[in-house]
This record gives sequence, C-alpha cells and structure tokens, in this order.
Amino acid sequence: MWPDWPASRGRGGHARCNGSISPDARARVLRAAEELGYQVNFLAQGLNRQRSHLIGVIVSRISDPFRSALLDALLNEIQRQGFQALVSEIHSEQDLAHTLRRYRHLRPAAGGVGE
Repeated sequence: MWPDWPASRGRGGHARCNGSISPDARARVLRAAEELGYQVNFLAQGLNRQRSHLIGVIVSRISDPFRSALLDALLNEIQRQGFQALVSEIHSEQDLAHTLRRYRHLRPAAGGVGE
C-alpha cells in the first residue's frame, strides 16, 4: 500500500510555494503519479487556485473552411500556451447569450473569443 503522503501537495503548487515536503518525497509522488497515469483535473485545480486555465471559444458556422482552419490554429496555440479550450458553436443571438451565461459560471481564464 502507498504511504500516507500529502500527495496533492507533492503533485501540485503547494510544494513549489512553501517547500512543505522534501524533494525526495516530491520525486516519489511524481514518479507514482506517472506510473499510475495521473491526469490533472483542470476544473478541480481551478477551484483550488482560483484560475481555471480554460479559454472559452465561441464560433458560428464552424463548418466554413476558413473558420475551421482559423479555429484549428487557435486551438493549437491555446494548447501550446498550457490552456484548455472550451469550444461552443452558436447559431443565433439567443445561443450566444445562453453560452456566455454558461461560460461565466466556469470562470474562464482568458474570456471568450468569437464573433
């Protein structure tokens, strides 16, 4: 069985901020996390850090070849910068208003991008 480590502090930002665990313990936690296939839950992490790393992207007529290519480039850059995109397609002004209301509840990191 695993020892009773402060795994969240070893895996996340607390260890970097205040050094509350030893470098050896941090290395063991990171190694175990990698072996177990641990994936960061960005939504849960956002609750703790008050920053979601989500970027809302709102697009109309996503099937248009130009918009599709533009969206592809935008999503690649968002990921390259370490963020996660939340993409929504809209078809009307009502869709836009509804989507913006939903996005506000998620507290996106960098707002919404779109028309």
